[in-house]
Amino acid sequence: NAVNAGAQPEEVFPPGLLKFSEADINPILDIYQELTGRTVLKSPTLPAAKITFKTQTPLTRSEAIGALETVLAMNQITMVPQGTKFVKAVPQAQAFQEGKQFDDLPDNSSGNLYPESATMVTHVVQLKNALPNELIQILQPFAKMPQSILTVPSTSMLIIRDYAENAKRMLELIEKL
Repeated sequence: NAVNAGAQPEEVFPPGLLKFSEADINPILDIYQELTGRTVLKSPTLPAAKITFKTQTPLTRSEAIGALETVLAMNQITMVPQGTKFVKAVPQAQAFQEGKQFDDLPDNSSGNLYPESATMVTHVVQLKNALPNELIQILQPFAKMPQSILTVPSTSMLIIRDYAENAKRMLELIEKL
């Protein structure tokens, strides 16, 4: 990636450094906050969870953040970035009610710039060869949450709001169709 050509390599954490056994979410959110450098704003309605997790391979900082987002998502907790300084920890069912900004990816990226994790994304797709309402039935099985695919038939657009790993699959499928 030309943009990152001059960037320093990411810090790598050894296997087993991230390790939780039946942990409450608070220590996990504390580590997430340290890794991201963002203040976590915790919803008072977060589900109670006991999380067990241990990394088996070395992970970069980005991979560690993605792993924590995925583990939290598996426990019905979604992390929604708010600008550059904050991230909201909300119940999964509430995630779409939060004002997450749109992801600014090139039109031809087909989601390949999204991580394989449960990072929350919002992506607008301008369709060229299909109608939005035709695709919704094909894409819906890839969606993690209900109503994560919105159509704008008059403009041939789709709005995909889901976890990155799901959005990536949907965008790859759109590209093939």
